[in-house]
Amino acid sequence: MLAEVVVPVGVAAAVGLALALTISPRWRAAGMPYFEGYGKNVEAAAVAGALAAGAATQWLVRSRRGLLAGVLVAVLGFVLVAVLSPVLPLVSGWPQLLTAAVLATSIGACRDGRRQAAAGAGAISGPAAALLVGALACSVFAFTVGPPLLSIDTFHHGEVLSTALDLLHGGRPFATVIWPHGFHDSGLAALWILATGKIGTSPVALAWASCCGLGVVAAYLLARRLLGSRREALAACLVLAFAPLLTEQPQTVAGTSALDQLGRLLFVVLGFVVVTSSRPRHLVAGACFGLAYLFRVETALYGCLAALAVIAYRDLVAAGEPFARAVKTFSRSALRFLAGAALVLGAARLVLGWPGAEWYAFTLRDLPRYHRDAVGIPLPWTRRGVARSPDEAQWLSLALARLLLTLLLLVQTLREILARRPRLPVESERAAQLIFVAFFAAAATKSALDRSDAFHVLQWSALPLLAASCLAIAGWRDRWSWSRRGSTLAVVALVALLGFENLRIQIPSSRGPADLAAAARERWHGLVEHLAANPPAGACADRMFTPGESRLAANRAFIAETCAVEAMLRSHGVSRLVIADAAPWYHVRFRLPLPTRYYALARAYTPPRQAELIEELRASRPQALLLPQGYGALGDFDIPDALRVPVADAYLRGRRHGVPATPTPLGDLFFWDEPGTYTAPAQPGGGNPRAELAVELAAYQPAGGLLFARGWAIDAASGQPLAALALRNVPPGAGAELAYGLNREQAARSMNRAALAHAGWELTIQDWYLGRRYDEIAVDAVAAGGRTQQLTIDLSAARVLGPLSGSAWNGLATALGRAAALGRTDRARALSRWRG
Repeated sequence: MLAEVVVPVGVAAAVGLALALTISPRWRAAGMPYFEGYGKNVEAAAVAGALAAGAATQWLVRSRRGLLAGVLVAVLGFVLVAVLSPVLPLVSGWPQLLTAAVLATSIGACRDGRRQAAAGAGAISGPAAALLVGALACSVFAFTVGPPLLSIDTFHHGEVLSTALDLLHGGRPFATVIWPHGFHDSGLAALWILATGKIGTSPVALAWASCCGLGVVAAYLLARRLLGSRREALAACLVLAFAPLLTEQPQTVAGTSALDQLGRLLFVVLGFVVVTSSRPRHLVAGACFGLAYLFRVETALYGCLAALAVIAYRDLVAAGEPFARAVKTFSRSALRFLAGAALVLGAARLVLGWPGAEWYAFTLRDLPRYHRDAVGIPLPWTRRGVARSPDEAQWLSLALARLLLTLLLLVQTLREILARRPRLPVESERAAQLIFVAFFAAAATKSALDRSDAFHVLQWSALPLLAASCLAIAGWRDRWSWSRRGSTLAVVALVALLGFENLRIQIPSSRGPADLAAAARERWHGLVEHLAANPPAGACADRMFTPGESRLAANRAFIAETCAVEAMLRSHGVSRLVIADAAPWYHVRFRLPLPTRYYALARAYTPPRQAELIEELRASRPQALLLPQGYGALGDFDIPDALRVPVADAYLRGRRHGVPATPTPLGDLFFWDEPGTYTAPAQPGGGNPRAELAVELAAYQPAGGLLFARGWAIDAASGQPLAALALRNVPPGAGAELAYGLNREQAARSMNRAALAHAGWELTIQDWYLGRRYDEIAVDAVAAGGRTQQLTIDLSAARVLGPLSGSAWNGLATALGRAAALGRTDRARALSRWRG
């Protein structure tokens, strides 16, 4: 326990904290829940260094002196943790930490003293097992899609629908619409649109259920390889398949469902089965990972890294050949592996016309940088004096448990490699399996760090968690010579008690017979509704929801509000609509074509891509802009659009300069081809205003000299929004603009204020000429009666972003000026056409 748990954890803490305290973060902001500010570059380096250092302790602990040195460093690490962070929040997630520690150390406890080889194939024949797995997959599909209670997510659901429709209309990824994830959502949704003729929630739900059905197959293959028994693998599948129906647990979303994760990893699991077999066929394994790359991009990359680690272990370590010959063998194996992947990708290119060069450039270069710099929030590491919400406490527990499991799997992997003893074939096979699982878990931590929320912390954790459970059971079974019945019961018990949604052992509460029958009927009825045509709903005969979904109050309100906005768009003759942020659902719902292949502005990450987006917008000539609010629209990342995609945002701001915001239930609309000025409600003789102004977010990008702030304002004396806000002390040439009249109802509610429409403001200052940062901006707050009050916007706590890497960001200030000028020019041309 000292060598395999205490020393690795302490050394990992020491190295991780040392790196976190010495690396300069990309952002600095007072009060952020981080050591010196905020930077995912710091998190990534600290976690990678901690995992590597913790695993490397196994080289030291083989001798007494090395063990003593490791203990000293571990003690230093625990002292640093106690000094820099409150300890109680770290150990509040002890059930998750204990589960991870027990699973990983169980694998090591059974390394020595094995009494028999792995269990045989079991009494169930291969064809019978295949039929049972197929029946289970169909059952999971039927009873997963059933619940109609899909939450409205205009970003993710709209992303799936818009890209699926693009495929059906003859589009190709990157040629017509940016399509980064893979075939697992867009392709399956396209197939269901073809099969049912429905566009709306049904193809999204059916695609998700299809992934869950594929997850049964992946779970069987994974358990079959790790346990070596069809009977035990089927037992694991049965528990995973029917646990959501038999137990009283809420319907989980796609990001946290174990079966959904495993379904997306089907081809990764196939590659795992091939590459860890006693006689691996590297060409076939590479082909599996090529298919995995087309099915879900990043999982294939994590799997390829793990597969290459297995090949290196077998050819360089386990084979026992001279080094030169081992290197040649490894080179041949790696080339065959890569050739298998290349054959699949090349065939897809010839048959489908994709993936092309731009696909690889985006998924391998732009997409990782985009996730690193522009998506997610920092993991809520504990810091003295910084309060954490209950959600952040949950995130911390899950993150620490996942990191602990990954660290201890790496520790067991290195101990297995360093053993260097004569091995039975089954022992060599099990070592290869452990290496794959540990390396996959380590590589997949990048996903959790890039997109740090509760769902993404759990993303891709199902495979290492299930694999660790199977390896632990296999080890105890072989050590104590359990019978097939005993090991099957152990599989059922462990998988049933293992909480994939919270990484802990728990006792689930089962449904009674009546509740079970009711749940089965409900889910079967939901499946029938998703497969049948939807009746019209609402004033505009909306057909995007099933009858069950349409009866929900939230969905009824959404349908009514969507119908109202649709009527407004039609009355203004809008046939092209730009949606800032990301809500492509509305393009599908309003039957409007995407004005650009970037269905979300944030996908055009670098300035050259933003310039492409601007040109595509100018060519399609959209008549309006929507700033969506609510219903799953991702309007707020940790970096706002003005700084995440500053060139495209500068064009949009210039294009809507002087255009009043038209409030709608879905957000603010700007009819930027039409004239109009904002007129405040006339209330002559009003009293003196008592203006209140709140700053929600302020950030500064030195690379472009760009300052952005947003918030809301209110006249507390009248209980009404202010008539206007105007800047006072910004020198000429600063490129400053204060937009007032935006919808900030949600922000007002979060500040315990009454919901007041049209009380939001946004400030942008393109400050490259002055080269200095504003700490305070003076504004005039104009009440509805015309009276004025002076206020200040405090920007002293603005986040300061770090340097933007890459030559594409050179000359950012000039690009911002050109884009803003281009937007104003297009606005003037639209007005001249209107008047003409």
